[in-house]
Amino acid sequence: MCRLLFFMIALLLFTNLVEASNQPKRGLTIQLHQAIEQRNSREVAKLLREGADFTEYVQYTFLRQNSFDVARYYHFEDEYNNIVKNWLTEVASTSKNGSHASSSFSNLSLQLVLLFIFLIVLCISICIAVGCLKILRTYWTPREVNSSSLSTQPQDATIEINNSRNLHSQSSSITPSNESLDEDHTLCCICFERKKDTALECGHVFCAYCANKCTTYCFTCRKRNSGRTIKIYY
Repeated sequence: MCRLLFFMIALLLFTNLVEASNQPKRGLTIQLHQAIEQRNSREVAKLLREGADFTEYVQYTFLRQNSFDVARYYHFEDEYNNIVKNWLTEVASTSKNGSHASSSFSNLSLQLVLLFIFLIVLCISICIAVGCLKILRTYWTPREVNSSSLSTQPQDATIEINNSRNLHSQSSSITPSNESLDEDHTLCCICFERKKDTALECGHVFCAYCANKCTTYCFTCRKRNSGRTIKIYY
């Protein structure tokens, strides 16, 4: 993101620099074209001294395809050549316009360099801040986890103790019930008073007293019996 922002700002400054450097020449070119249209040779000479391009006259004349202007150019060719020579010597001696352009260019270059340095410092400071934030997060997170684990350890211990107590109580409560179930399983299913010790022909087991009553048929499955019984010993 910082690189994209820096690139956009640099591109904007570069375009402004190019436009600022081309704006004076563009204005002189427009004035030169107007002077050519008005056939004002003095204005043309003045614009050439101020920095207008001499070749603009030739290009503009031939693009207009005006035979009169073409003939006029060739007629005054020596005059314009002398104007150009004088203009070049004047620029070389005084270099006022050149110094002004170079000073403006140097000012823009200085601003661009300062902006570049400012962006570099800003990016470095942002990177340092992000790194410090990551370090702080990695430093504080384990401490928070350790403190939370330490705070939950006593609670876990009490929970485990309570669970063990509950399991012990459940196991102790289950044991008598199992014993009672075993006792119920050994009791006779008819009278529920005596133990099962006599089996009938159908396979059902009752106490001896109830089995003697089941001489004709079984009270459980209603199957007829011959009265024979089998004694069972535990």
